[in-house]
Amino acid sequence: MAVEHYLYQFGYLALFVGAVIEGETFVLLAGLAAYNGILSLEWVLFWAYFGAMVGDQSFFFLGRFRGREFLDRRKKWRDRCGKVFRWLHTHQIMVLLFYRFIYGFRSVTPFVIGLTTIRTKSFIIINALVSLAWTVLVAVGGYYLGYLLDHSGINPKHLQVWLFLGSFFTLAFIAAVKARK
Repeated sequence: MAVEHYLYQFGYLALFVGAVIEGETFVLLAGLAAYNGILSLEWVLFWAYFGAMVGDQSFFFLGRFRGREFLDRRKKWRDRCGKVFRWLHTHQIMVLLFYRFIYGFRSVTPFVIGLTTIRTKSFIIINALVSLAWTVLVAVGGYYLGYLLDHSGINPKHLQVWLFLGSFFTLAFIAAVKARK
């Protein structure tokens, strides 16, 4: 099948880029592909972890070095950043430990942390631990999803193809809409 061919060739690269940009969808689907034998679970864990680290660290440094000027040009981000600032003020430890699991705020939170007085070294350590926990949970969750589907009579390979295609076209549509604006 053509989709499987592309997954063999570009699956890890797509996983890395997806983990940097979005996250769960790519990592979950890569875990499913690992169950199906198309990708290796060990490499899925590695590339997803590396992508998560690079993405969060990039947003942290963007906040640290270009934060104010970046926010001046993006009202939508200012509103979300305000929420994260309030969360950090009242629940700093919880936000630092679980920011990767807060859907819709994953990119904004490291950015906001970069705007605070939290030391870079501290964030690197926190990011390493939180990204590791997130990567293992989501990738192994995708792998286990394949197991559950397989043992409930649903062919996970066929479902995987449709999920990959649906994700690809959804992302392409979103990119086209954003480019048009």
